[in-house]
Order: sequence, then C-alpha cells, then structure tokens
Amino acid sequence: MTGLRLSVAISLALLAGVVAAETKDVNLVQETQQFEQGGKVAIVVGVESYNQRLNGFRPLNYAKDDAEQVAAVLKSLGYQVELLVDSQASPNVILNRIRQKGRLPGIQNGTMLFYFSGHGFAVGNDNFLAAWDAVAEDLQDSGLGISRVVDAIRSTQVRRAVLLVDACRNDPRPGSKGGSDSYADVDTGEGVQILYSTRFGDVSWEHDDFQQGVFSHFLVQGLTGQGVQNGFVTFNSLANYVESEVAKWTDRKMSQTQQPFRRTDGDVQGDFLLARFGDAAPQPVPQPPQPAPAAVETAPPARKSFEPEMVIVPGGTFTMGCDGARDDVEGGCQNDEKPAHQVTLDAFKLAQTEVTVAQFRQFVEKTGYKTTAETEGSCWSLDEKNSWSDVKGNSWRQLGYQQTDNDPVACVSWNDANAYIDWLKKETGKPYRLPTEAEWEYAARGGKGGAYPWGQQGSAGCGYANMADQTAKEKFPNWLIADCNDGYIYTAPVGKFQPNGYGLYDMHGNVWEWVQDRWHDDYKGAPVDGGFWESGDSAARVLRGGSWSLTPRRVRSAYRFNSPPGPRSRTFGFRLASGQ
Repeated sequence: MTGLRLSVAISLALLAGVVAAETKDVNLVQETQQFEQGGKVAIVVGVESYNQRLNGFRPLNYAKDDAEQVAAVLKSLGYQVELLVDSQASPNVILNRIRQKGRLPGIQNGTMLFYFSGHGFAVGNDNFLAAWDAVAEDLQDSGLGISRVVDAIRSTQVRRAVLLVDACRNDPRPGSKGGSDSYADVDTGEGVQILYSTRFGDVSWEHDDFQQGVFSHFLVQGLTGQGVQNGFVTFNSLANYVESEVAKWTDRKMSQTQQPFRRTDGDVQGDFLLARFGDAAPQPVPQPPQPAPAAVETAPPARKSFEPEMVIVPGGTFTMGCDGARDDVEGGCQNDEKPAHQVTLDAFKLAQTEVTVAQFRQFVEKTGYKTTAETEGSCWSLDEKNSWSDVKGNSWRQLGYQQTDNDPVACVSWNDANAYIDWLKKETGKPYRLPTEAEWEYAARGGKGGAYPWGQQGSAGCGYANMADQTAKEKFPNWLIADCNDGYIYTAPVGKFQPNGYGLYDMHGNVWEWVQDRWHDDYKGAPVDGGFWESGDSAARVLRGGSWSLTPRRVRSAYRFNSPPGPRSRTFGFRLASGQ
C-alpha cells in the first residue's frame, strides 16, 4: 500500500567548517577539528496525529517514526538531540527552539540540525511546514514558512545551514497554478544549502515497505554509511546518494519518479561537513519491521495512563495584564488587570488539557477522597429556574447536565485540586503542581499578540473556545453571548477545539482553571519572574480562563477571577503544571 505524503522533513545543519570538494588542497584535518570541537545540537520534529476535522489535514502514518529514527542517528553521530512531537510542535515552539539552541555557549562554530516531519505545501515563493496547529484553509498565515525558519537561524550565532526537506511541494488549494523551482523557493543567501525531497509542484511519498517516508528512508541510510565519501558525510555526498536512490526506487517500485531537488547558497566555495566516520562510527538504525529506535534523551518520559499529556512551554518575556492597545476589547479591561508589567519566565510544562472526569475518578477510586462539595453536600450551580444558587446534591459526580469521561472535571475547589496533585505526585514521583498565574497567562496567549490567541474579536473564537454562544442562547435566552456557535451548551470534551500556538487546548472557556497564586486586587508588587505570589492577607485564590457560561469579555487572556479555596462551582476545574 502506498500513501501520498504531504510531509516535511527539514534538517538544518549549521556547520563549523567547509570541506571544499572542488579543490585538492583543502585541509580536512583543520576542518575536522573545527567540526568536532564545535557544539552539535539537533532539533527533531515529527507531526503525525493531525485532526482532519479541525486542521483539514489527514493524519500521517510514519512522521513520528521518521523523526525518532533521524533523532537516533543524530544522537549516535554526537549531536545533542531534542525531540518535539505532535502538540509540542507549534510554530512558536519550533522557532523558539531554533533561537535557544543557536545561542548556546560554544555553538558559534558548531553544528545545528533541525528536522521536521509532517504535512507540507508550497504557496507563492515559499514552502510551508504544517506544524501542529496549521489550518488547511489558511495555509500562508497558519503554516510555518521555511523563510521564517531561515530567518530564525540567521538570528543566532551559528554559521552554516543545511536544510533537508522531505515534503510535498504542490499547492493543494483549488485552482492553484503550477510553477517552477526558479521561483517557488526562499532566497537562501550565503551559507545555506537545501535538499528538497521533490521538485516544485510534485508530491513526496511514504511507503509501507519502509514504514517511513521514501526520502527519509534513504536519508537515514545516507547518514549511517551509504553517503560516506573518504570517511566523511558532506552535504553533496549525502545529496548525491539520496537523489539517486529516491529517483531509482520510486521509478522502479511506483512507476513514477520522485526527484529530489538541490539548492545551494550563492557563495559556496566548498562542501559542508555533516559527519565524520572514524573509529567511533555510528551504528545503523534498525530498519522496519524491527521496532523503532528508543526515544532520545529529551523525549517525554513514559507516563502512566492517568497522567496528563504535558506540553513544554518555552521560556520568554511578555507583558502581563491589561495592555490597553492589546487587551481593551469587548467592553474593556478591569482594574484588577492593571498595571500591565513585564514578566520573564523560564520554560515549564503545562498539561495539554484540563484534568478530565476519568482522570479525577481514578484518584477518587484509589484514595476514597471526598470533595468539598460531597462533604458539604452542595455545589454552586444553575437551579431548576436557571438561576445560580448553591444546589444541594450537586458535585463532580452530578452537575445537573451530562458529561463524558473526557469532559473536564468540575465542581472542584482549590483544596480538591491540590489533594489530587498530592496524590499524583506520590503515584508518579513527578513534581506536578498548579500553574502560577503568570505561567497561565503566558501560556494562554500562545505566543500571540492579541487579546485572545485567535485575535481581537471574541466572537471569532468559537473554533477555539467553549463559551456562551448561540447554542447556549437556545437554552438561556436572556444570556449575553458570543455571536458564533461552538456547538456546546455546557462543558465540551477536552481537545475538541483548536489548540493555541503552544499546542494547548481549552485555555479559554470550558471551565475556570485554578492557579496557585493568592488573590490581589491589582498587580502592584507582582512577581516579575513568573513565580507564585503567596504574600498578602487575602484567603482567596485566583481562577483564570472563563467558562462555558461566560461572554467573550470574560474569557480574554487578561481576565481574572477569584474564590476562597473551599467554595466550588460547576464551572470550576483545573489543569496541571510542572517544572521543565
């Protein structure tokens, strides 16, 4: 069985030395010393589990396998490898990793490799990567252009770049016109070389015989020995091997030729050194149907079934609170969102989704824990007259509306959330906690510059957030609502809407999320390092994100709410955080 593959596998190698293939007096000893003394880092990305309903891209078969095999090869070649898969691979995360790794001490004359496997396409004069949250209907805005990848590299201290692109290079939009490699490419400039898996307008294939992309299969072979020339793997020796083998195999096996295309910089005086084979030559990666290689050292550790999927949120600096030009929309900011202030955070992990009913039930069944609502016999809910009141008998088990196991748990207090976390830490030995308020807002913004991660209009957010909308209006005709339809009156199963730029779901709407911080009436004296704000006299704790019952104004990224740690509502839930 064959499969058309709109995949991208990009390798960017930023090299310490250049091996001049066209001159005989090249000092390979010096070049090799520079290469081996410089740092070698690799960022390897695989996106496979696309949601066709949300993204418009079908899932792929082997993108993660490709990424894992390339990562294992690079590790054996002496590269420090970081692996990003699926929800971790948003455009902002990818670009941040390039900038961070390209500014490490000792990398100025070192090597960086960036590999991306996922859907890809060509539009105009650029080629795009379909990162985790790309949308097929909005390719140029939501896709990650290779030109942006190159710009990120040029902002670092590295010296040379090689891009290996395993990607379809056609334009999938109806009515699009063809082109040629003379224009459908980025301007590489000096110090950049690119090997595409196919020519412009053509497709790239994955195949069950390899359980890989065809290009990536021969790429791995080339890096593990077949591309060696006089003990070295250079860009040209690797490209010569891959170009020849991909074209021959697809022509013979599939009766259609996939022809890789090579583009070099405008000032190439020699070849780029990628690897040296000597006494410590790397071991070839086992090929399918053998098991895929073990995860590299930076891959997420194995997790238990009841643990959340965690997303690495890159560190950075942002403006927290109400920045008038950015946040004063949909009725305006509140005084407790001021003053706006700069906060700088280290990288941290945040759960991809809110804690679900099923996850919370496992905690209760294993411990016999009784929530505050259960011990006190009530939860703040809508009563029979659709008025908010303390409804007897309501708890996380019975909210007055139907939930699935994959809905966010609700009617939990701040105390309940921390009891769950204490249990999970003991079960797993991992430092789970509630996020700080600064971490929450930074993550919720998703690396974007608007009042919402989707822009400035709240009513444009029904594809991203479950809030009071036209669906709710049918049940609650007096409610103020967003002028859109998200399809849910009450809670929605987690992950039903589009993620933000960091690959996080439901940061806005669905249920309020408890954070660790103590409540303050404004941000005067707030921490600027993203840490917990524990000082103060208030017993109340902070909730963020809004819920299914609220208008767009109250699900803005800057909006804040508070409650004492004991009270609970059928709109209160939580998500987990941990250190990097």
